Amino acid sequence: MKPITRLLVNTLSQYARTILNVLLSLYSTRLVLESLGSGDYGIYTLVAGVVSMLYFITNALSSTTQRYLSFNQNRSVKSLGILRGYVVNSLVIHICLGVFLSLCMIGLMFYLFDGFLNINSNRLFAAKVVYIAMVLMLLVALVTAPCRAVLLSHENIVFISIIDVLEGILKLLIACCISVISGDRLIWYGCLMVVVSFFNFFAFYFYVIHCYRECTKLNLSYLSKSKIKELISFACWTTYGTLCIFGRVQGIAMVLNKFFGTVINAAYGISLQINAALGAVSAALLTAIKPQVIAAEGEGERDKMLRLSETGCKLGFLLLSVFAIPILFNMQNLLTLWLGKVPTNTSFFCSVIIIGTLFDQATVGYSASIQAVGNIKNYTIVIDTLKFFTTFLIAILLYVGVNIHWAFVSYAIIEIIGSILCLVFCKLNVGLSFRKYIVNVVLRLIAPFSLYCIIWYLGSFVNFSLWMFILQFIFFFSVYACAIFFISLRNSERMVISNMFFSFFYKVNILFKNNE
Repeated sequence: MKPITRLLVNTLSQYARTILNVLLSLYSTRLVLESLGSGDYGIYTLVAGVVSMLYFITNALSSTTQRYLSFNQNRSVKSLGILRGYVVNSLVIHICLGVFLSLCMIGLMFYLFDGFLNINSNRLFAAKVVYIAMVLMLLVALVTAPCRAVLLSHENIVFISIIDVLEGILKLLIACCISVISGDRLIWYGCLMVVVSFFNFFAFYFYVIHCYRECTKLNLSYLSKSKIKELISFACWTTYGTLCIFGRVQGIAMVLNKFFGTVINAAYGISLQINAALGAVSAALLTAIKPQVIAAEGEGERDKMLRLSETGCKLGFLLLSVFAIPILFNMQNLLTLWLGKVPTNTSFFCSVIIIGTLFDQATVGYSASIQAVGNIKNYTIVIDTLKFFTTFLIAILLYVGVNIHWAFVSYAIIEIIGSILCLVFCKLNVGLSFRKYIVNVVLRLIAPFSLYCIIWYLGSFVNFSLWMFILQFIFFFSVYACAIFFISLRNSERMVISNMFFSFFYKVNILFKNNE
């Protein structure tokens, strides 16, 4: 399968997974809430929230393992030994860290449930059982992470998507089952969620050991201090970057609360929800393209890596803009339709955050190329620290009396500066040509994006209704897709997409003929 074809297949599989899991999750949550009641469901979310704060460590370690596996991914005997070394050392790190964190969380349990968390005394035992179940789920997730990283390094995102959907189906079945279970439903729910975690582990584990040679014949002889140090160092900087983004999100919330109270936090929280939903679209593309970018660098094909990064920048921006622009031009109407009564400043916060994210997506492919090279220390210190600084900048501006709107615009400005600095780091570390970026990315985006903005601006003058918005979206998206196809894509990219469509319709035609 050609790289661009694999990229499209992996991206589409992730979109399908995301849509299905969102639908399954929404219905499962409703059933669980009805079965447990608001009190027990509140206990579950409270206890799960305490443990889930540590899941970012799992993501950082998994991303690190995937980077080194993708970088060394070829078929030579020498590479196979290197890959096995990274798998073994990664497993050791994950298991040791999992055991350490689990023991710490169990030790912390006595403090949390001895007055710190406000839980009724008659539900303390059930809450403690759920807490232990959540800690066990964290341990299983940490041990599963290297298997997931192996699949990502082989770009087998279709299998990951299948397992994730099956996980969503299992959670829905659990939600249905607990409504008819006698006994303490909260305890049953927590224990059954652990079963889902073990399902994930065994599905990934048995698949990788049967399909990938680097996961066979593993033993402790592959242990290496240098590899462990290398993995931990990279993971530390990845974790630092994640903490900076997390700190920005929570820091801005606390600053807004300090100056304006809880009402404005509702507006900020809603804007984060909308941005997270839109971010899932572009995140799917980055997950699909990152293994190819890293593998190309590992094979010494720097030009191929930069071409893939360019594709990631273009498609990341375009895919986000497909949904972001309609929302921007119909923000207040959509929020009113969704929420009824919209908190003050919600529309403005949403617009600023979405615009900032659009600029970030214009360079998202190059952030993957910097990770591929491996020199992420300076990049992380500068870019992610700068983004974390947004919290202090907004606080300072509000303190000196600047209007909340002007102060919050600094969020988008920092994102723009971060995108520019990303290009600078990419030039220094990877050899990016600014001229090629402008010609191959910026100029190919301007015309379709401008056209899409203009037609949605004109469409915003039509009286709003849900059905009118849907009809506009279908028509305007068709126009945008044609403009992207003929202007934004290269000839090779257009040919791959055309072949995929022709192949799909040919197979559908054969299927119908066979059924006649």
